Amino acid sequence: MLREFEVKTEEMRTGVKVAAEAAIRDSLGKADQIASESMEKASRHLAALEIGIATLNGLLQELSGKQVVVNVSKKKGWFGIGSGS
Repeated sequence: MLREFEVKTEEMRTGVKVAAEAAIRDSLGKADQIASESMEKASRHLAALEIGIATLNGLLQELSGKQVVVNVSKKKGWFGIGSGS
């Protein structure tokens, strides 16, 4: 009877160990996928930012010494309707 208990205990330990290892592998795989996706998105955002900064730099060089006038029109109410007062 004691031997049966020891065998069952060892089977349970093995089962728990296998399940834990599988869960860890699954979690690591998901974490790796999320990290890869985040790096890809960050890379795309940085590339867009680089293009924006380069464009702005070119525009500022072009405008060097020139006067810029910005006209702002008064907004209407919500969704362009009404007086906005």
